[in-house]
Amino acid sequence: GLAILLGKVSPAGDEDAAYLIEKHNRPLPQLKMGRVLAEGNLSRCAIDMSDGLLQDLGHICERSRVGARLDLERIPMSPQIVNLGRENGVDPMKEWVLGGGEDYALLFTVRPMEESRLEKILESEDLQAVPIGQIVPGTGITLTEKGEPVPFEGIRGFNHFRKEG
Repeated sequence: GLAILLGKVSPAGDEDAAYLIEKHNRPLPQLKMGRVLAEGNLSRCAIDMSDGLLQDLGHICERSRVGARLDLERIPMSPQIVNLGRENGVDPMKEWVLGGGEDYALLFTVRPMEESRLEKILESEDLQAVPIGQIVPGTGITLTEKGEPVPFEGIRGFNHFRKEG
């Protein structure tokens, strides 16, 4: 939505543009999800993705002194963002999903032994979460696609103090 508003890309259609701009201008905070995670003692760390998936996951990894592996094929993208990328010759995963921000979706970790309990609670609360990777020993983030490592140099999230240009 922000790329459309800034004139960096041309929307694939009026409905797609309206959808993406609405998502940018009025993100829906996942308050209920946050409460469920906290009340159920299901997650030890969570962050809203306001500065980009890679950057915000990096905050979790750094503070927890762990690494992470993200499975790109598991990360959901709306048809609207896929269409916008296709129409503008942009890889939406690299440009907007991994490095973009202001999504305000919750990114959180759950211990493997709690996954089935999480699924049951989310179902009873009519909530959805998508597992997109794993926390791993070590440091840094690895991206994979079909089990193979994928380079991601040059993808940066939003930094309030970075001077552009």
